[in-house]
Amino acid sequence: MTEWKSKVLRLQNVKVSMDVAPQREGWKSYKFNIHDFAAIDETRGDCFCTPEFSCNGHQWELDIYPGGCRQTKLDGCTSIFLAKRSKGGVSATFEVKIFNKFGGVDWNTNQLTNFYHPNGKQAYGWPNFCLRSHLLDLSKNVLDDDGTLAIVISIKEDPSTSKPFIPKNPCQNMLQKKFLDEETSDVCFEIGRGKS
Repeated sequence: MTEWKSKVLRLQNVKVSMDVAPQREGWKSYKFNIHDFAAIDETRGDCFCTPEFSCNGHQWELDIYPGGCRQTKLDGCTSIFLAKRSKGGVSATFEVKIFNKFGGVDWNTNQLTNFYHPNGKQAYGWPNFCLRSHLLDLSKNVLDDDGTLAIVISIKEDPSTSKPFIPKNPCQNMLQKKFLDEETSDVCFEIGRGKS
């Protein structure tokens, strides 16, 4: 678990698409397909970002370092961080999984819980997520036949950020009861002409 705030070189022309992710109760998951992963520059400290996504009332993205961030302790490790893009403080519990080309989990992380402060960009995650050589090894079947890497981020949903409770207005039911009650249903409307 590491916080990462340093300025980095953002890799351009990395094709990342969103896809349907397997969901489980109490979690919101997003799947990202990183196309032609082997061809992405693996210079240490260079990264690219996934498209933004929303969970618990905030905007997020994954910052992915194919050759590892500067904090990486092992050469050849890929680093992944969850970055908050919206304003306001929030605590987030999250995990990341790599799916193989058959749809099974190939690599997963332990869950992290971190508080993201209201001001400034913050990202928490794994500087030593997985060896790049493992991801590229054809015998491991991690990349699909087109060289696409599938990453799923799951964030635990916070029930307090769901829709606010708005009580129903009892007026409609009270009026309906009055109109349907035989003793009170005689209604007289007077229409008069105003003075001209």
